[in-house]
Amino acid sequence: MMRPPAPHANIVLSGLSGDEASAYPAVCRHGGSRAQTVPVPPAVFTGTVKHIDSGTLTLTIPDQDDVEIACTHKTRYYSGSQKVKRSDIKPNDRVTVETKLDLYLKPEAVSVRLLPPAGQ
Repeated sequence: MMRPPAPHANIVLSGLSGDEASAYPAVCRHGGSRAQTVPVPPAVFTGTVKHIDSGTLTLTIPDQDDVEIACTHKTRYYSGSQKVKRSDIKPNDRVTVETKLDLYLKPEAVSVRLLPPAGQ
């Protein structure tokens, strides 16, 4: 007869809807000694830059709360297919940001791409 798992063996992401919980990497135990992480596809956000500095980018997305995204030395910035400097991205620019989750499960920018102004 198999025993049920210990109560502490289950991880619960309380307060998250199914869609939100699925954004976090799942960890599975095999044989009790190894852990595997399931890769999470990057999340992409499109909106208007509210604030940008060396560590964060705050993005305004219509009909949603502002999103704060961490920027690191690995973050790449583009205008079309050309690489640009972070300093070329200004408040009120429209951008698309490809992110991954950092160690604290917060969004971290992989790439930031300048978009043409709305209506062009």
